[in-house]
Amino acid sequence: MDQSGEALDWYEKVEGDNFVAASVRRAILLGDMGRVAAARDEVRQLREEFPEEAVRSYLIEGEVLRRNEEFDAARDLYNEAIGRHPGNVDLLYGRALIAVYRGDVETAERDLRRVLEDEPDNANALNALGYTLVDLTDRYEEGFDLVRRAHALEPENAAILDSMGWAHFRLGNYEEALDYLERAFERMPDAEVAAHLGEVLWTMDRRDEAREIWRRGEELDAEHRTLRETLERLDP
Repeated sequence: MDQSGEALDWYEKVEGDNFVAASVRRAILLGDMGRVAAARDEVRQLREEFPEEAVRSYLIEGEVLRRNEEFDAARDLYNEAIGRHPGNVDLLYGRALIAVYRGDVETAERDLRRVLEDEPDNANALNALGYTLVDLTDRYEEGFDLVRRAHALEPENAAILDSMGWAHFRLGNYEEALDYLERAFERMPDAEVAAHLGEVLWTMDRRDEAREIWRRGEELDAEHRTLRETLERLDP
């Protein structure tokens, strides 16, 4: 039996005060193994037995679906969850991220603005909305202003540094983009950040450096869809 199988068996035996935490870990592990149906069964059972964990269980189930790129199923799940827990900012944020993956900017923007109505200083929501506008629309200045607000709240957050860099790139500020993206990749080595940093270097005609960063990104996650799209578009 491999380590994942041993871990599943161990989590299944946990009882008492640690049962909920073990069930959550089991669902996440099943999802990471690609056993999506089993993972969903796990969190659904958790939801039935512990109604107070309903929102948390929906978020975990949504994350399992996102990681396995089952975005339509994730959308349907969040619609169900928000119908039962209207106005919950965590569920609205989760649905917004799924909408981004589906290219549904309208839904993403609507949900993130609803989050910001309740929590105007929510750095994650500011960053997500700003990045979405910068990445998926031509509303670069508007998106940049939102990301800049997020950066003022959390200046060392690597995801926000990545967004700052990407916003500067979209605005044609390549040196500023490079600075932010290098700092983001240093703090958070990630395939998506590598895709962005490599594209900036490529655009600046630093092609060997771009390919090296992309190679490092592939080592982290060779199947990451942003990295794959970038490579296919720029260096097929």
